[in-house]
Amino acid sequence: MKKCATGCPKTGFTLIELLVVIGIIAILASIVIVAVNPSKQLRTARDKERLSETNQLQKSLQQYQIDKGALPLDSQLPTVSVAAKPVCATGQSDPTCLSLDTSSVGLVGPYIAQMPHDPNEPNVKYSGYKVAKGTPQPVVVATNLGHTVYTLEQGLVGRWNFEVPGTTAYDGSLYGNNGTYAAGASRTTTVTAPLSAGGLPNTGSASFNGVASAAITVTNPPSMNGLTSMSWTAWVYTQNLPKDQMITYRNTNYLRINSSRFLANFVTAATSSNQQFAATSLVANKWYHLGASFDGTTLKMYVNGVLDTTHAFTPSTLSFTGNFAMGNSASGGTWAMQGYIDDVRVYNRVLSDAEMAALGRGEN
Repeated sequence: MKKCATGCPKTGFTLIELLVVIGIIAILASIVIVAVNPSKQLRTARDKERLSETNQLQKSLQQYQIDKGALPLDSQLPTVSVAAKPVCATGQSDPTCLSLDTSSVGLVGPYIAQMPHDPNEPNVKYSGYKVAKGTPQPVVVATNLGHTVYTLEQGLVGRWNFEVPGTTAYDGSLYGNNGTYAAGASRTTTVTAPLSAGGLPNTGSASFNGVASAAITVTNPPSMNGLTSMSWTAWVYTQNLPKDQMITYRNTNYLRINSSRFLANFVTAATSSNQQFAATSLVANKWYHLGASFDGTTLKMYVNGVLDTTHAFTPSTLSFTGNFAMGNSASGGTWAMQGYIDDVRVYNRVLSDAEMAALGRGEN
């Protein structure tokens, strides 16, 4: 065989050529990843599964109701869809959820092959689905619809969405911190916040007429005692600016509107006031989602889900006791809200920027 010494044609790539090709491939790959957005695709795919499982569970419950004349565990089911009760995960039993998979209930097998389970549900006792009585058919809600990493129910120690008529403001958390409407405060269906609770309508909000007595009061809720960090959020629609108005209040901890701006204050053992204004100016007759988180060191304030202000304070323990009020201070007074409040939440943890953004978008 004839050997080639010099001047022979090249039969391979040089190192530089290989590096150029690798660089081009990397650029193309990054373009494809951005275009495809895998996290969004995964979220969308999981949401499709959630909706499919919701539909399956709803149909099985409906057929059960037709055959037997009542829903399974009928006496334990709430009658308001937004206050739907969690369904226990298969094999789990807890007073806070519905054990629909037991043989005594008779739902699994004849009506549905197995109880659905959302792998992103953070509570091991829960399936990730909720059930309530509806008219004319049962309501099933996918708790984590649109969420892949976080859940907006984790750490809730109080939530009031004003969906139930009457003189009681029912707490939608697991703690039963129900409040009482005082004179000048009531539930209304006229003006409601732009929420999207898993596809369910938002049918009510709390209305306040601005008189000194107008408030909703929760008597010393124990689930809010001893917190080392917290987040407060609410949808707010004021009809009177620049009137000074209270949104939520507990023992001089509050969310408030002052001089047409959002104002927050959290009390610590080190100081009686860690008061801070947000930069955004508010206007009347418009819904805003306002939120604040505090860990004893840093106060963060959000307007419509966007971080507005961050302020550092001397590290200290929180001072947080007494009655919790909405629309005024716990004792009433000149800070009475004139307008509407909806979906008030208290968490025993600091919400992330992404979670605050989700609430600001009306997620549930």
